[in-house]
Amino acid sequence: MKLLFENWRNYLVEEDDATYDLDGPTAAPPGVETPRTKTQRTKEMLEGIGLELIRYIKSGRYGSVYEVRNMNTQQQLAVKTTERQQERDAYNWLKENYESLPPEVQKHFPVIHDIQEVSHPDISGSSYAIVMEFLKPAPKEVVRDLFLGPGLGDDKRLAARREDRFLSSPEGVKEVIDYCFLSDTLIGMHAVPDDMPPIEQLKRQVHERWATGDDPGPP
Repeated sequence: MKLLFENWRNYLVEEDDATYDLDGPTAAPPGVETPRTKTQRTKEMLEGIGLELIRYIKSGRYGSVYEVRNMNTQQQLAVKTTERQQERDAYNWLKENYESLPPEVQKHFPVIHDIQEVSHPDISGSSYAIVMEFLKPAPKEVVRDLFLGPGLGDDKRLAARREDRFLSSPEGVKEVIDYCFLSDTLIGMHAVPDDMPPIEQLKRQVHERWATGDDPGPP
């Protein structure tokens, strides 16, 4: 996987093996679910809520992301499927509070169009389909995943993401640092002492620690 930082809103995740043929042959033994089988079931579930599956994009810790098209309006969208109620709740919070976020925070998040519960007769239980703005070639979910997902403030969780997410790029680090100190949302979620040093000084300290190989942890 190769991370590209053309700009922070259009954060691109390039997956060499992200797309495969839904009808292609597989050599998996009987009873073993293949990517084709999983995606075919997802295709059928999404059709039930009026979405045409275009291609699989990528999978993360808490779900998989697909490019889809609204079958009525032909609008290009992205959808994330997940079984985690916490994940659904985080996206629902973003959907309900997006308009109240400061503009400098809004630009880091995709617009959430809808959240629906979906099911398939061959799968026990149900999943959630989170329908969102499509940001080429993948939905921008990195910032949300870091700052709204479970484990906020967990140093180990952040450290585990450094090399294969966005902290491998100096440009990406600068964007994250700027975002952290601009975000009224994050400031409200952390205790900030009255004698806190100037913001620009804190930014420099965080970036210098990262540049020397240290992980400064969450802001």
